[in-house]
Amino acid sequence: YSSLNASQMQAMMQGMAVNNTQTQNLSVSESLKLRLTGIEKLNTQELLETIVRIVDSGKDAGVIIGNDTTPTIPGVYNPSKARNTMATFKVTNVQKLKEAAYQKAIENARAQAEQLARLTGVKLGKVISINGQGETPRGSTVVYNYGITQGNSSDGEKEHDEQPSAVFKPVPISAVVKVTFSIE
Repeated sequence: YSSLNASQMQAMMQGMAVNNTQTQNLSVSESLKLRLTGIEKLNTQELLETIVRIVDSGKDAGVIIGNDTTPTIPGVYNPSKARNTMATFKVTNVQKLKEAAYQKAIENARAQAEQLARLTGVKLGKVISINGQGETPRGSTVVYNYGITQGNSSDGEKEHDEQPSAVFKPVPISAVVKVTFSIE
């Protein structure tokens, strides 16, 4: 159907005969994915120059780079083709970054809980549980929920050690910690 023009497509949809005497072009395409590692050692300028060299080399070789924006059906917009699929940036050491985020969240939770204890005139005790694990005696605890995010939070966050983003900006890594302290 890709060789039909709009009036031929409309005639076909109305059940009328379509005289298609045009020659049909056949095109075959295949995706090529490149993975660059070690980009954290490059500054922004060096990274952009590397990406430009890859794109220029591909274009010089006749490779079509970017999204296929030709409509599947003439005159019909396909939003899935409008997505940026040309480049995906990934953080590959997510677990290490999450551990650092958890440590910072726990430190901040203690600081906030100490401030609340000071304002209420009580003394903050030791940590009873983190993330809801451990015993929580009734009437003697301060519960503080604290979320820390490096960048913006992401609902689609994956549990494995890669975090992708289609945007060339910091990839969000987040950690949420629930810390329960005793009151003395």
